[in-house]
Amino acid sequence: AIDLLGLQRHSDLVSEKLLEAQDGAKHEGAERESLKSELTSAKNVSALIEKQKHDAVREGALLRDEIVALRTKISNLTAEKDLVRGQMQTEKSKVRDLEDLLQALRAKEHAAVNAEQAATTDSVGMHQRLQAALSENEKNVQELRLLRSRREELEYELEKHRRLVSHESMDKDS
Repeated sequence: AIDLLGLQRHSDLVSEKLLEAQDGAKHEGAERESLKSELTSAKNVSALIEKQKHDAVREGALLRDEIVALRTKISNLTAEKDLVRGQMQTEKSKVRDLEDLLQALRAKEHAAVNAEQAATTDSVGMHQRLQAALSENEKNVQELRLLRSRREELEYELEKHRRLVSHESMDKDS
């Protein structure tokens, strides 16, 4: 009976140890499942982070390309701005030249108007002098006619007196 009791104790001890081992195995299994779950979550987080990293790298490359394109566009716009500024300076210079030309033309026009007014004034004066000269000429023509008429009368009288004198002289001679 002693052996049975020892065997019983041994069997109880082995059963206890087996139960402890089963509990430990269950506990380890649960811990393993928990760790597997944590590992899966960590892998998922890692994959998500890797995807985000890949997306960030791709977005960074797109941003770099966009920055390069914007810099090129800025460079082109700067060149275009410089070209437009040069054209604007050229146009301003043309405007100044045209304004100077316009001012010179206005001065010439003013001088021409003054000259025309002076010529008109001279023309009016000349016209008045011409009218006076024509009037004077008409008077002279009338006076000349009178003088010619008077001369003819005097010549007629002279001729008459000559004849008379000539007749008298002939009468005296005879």
